[in-house]
Amino acid sequence: MADGFKFELVSPEKLLVSGDAEIVSVPGSEGDMGVMANHAPVMTSLRPGMVIAKMSDGEEQSFFVRGGFADITPTTLTVLAEFAVTEANMTDEMRAE
Repeated sequence: MADGFKFELVSPEKLLVSGDAEIVSVPGSEGDMGVMANHAPVMTSLRPGMVIAKMSDGEEQSFFVRGGFADITPTTLTVLAEFAVTEANMTDEMRAE
């Protein structure tokens, strides 16, 4: 995890991701945010959109989120979403809401 940071994505139903990431794009209320290691501490509410994570092992993971917030520190990113689903499990109805 030399250039990575701890990333967790949690919904009320389950923990969707917990691992080391290189960069994560988060749909903040003021616009998309790219989060990397050593990011300044920030807390933001989320707007509906995609969380896209490039994990330290090279894997890319994408999730649709709605509601909640992101807590960013220099060493961690925790996304607590009211609703979250993997991109593969998204439906057209979810996109329209």
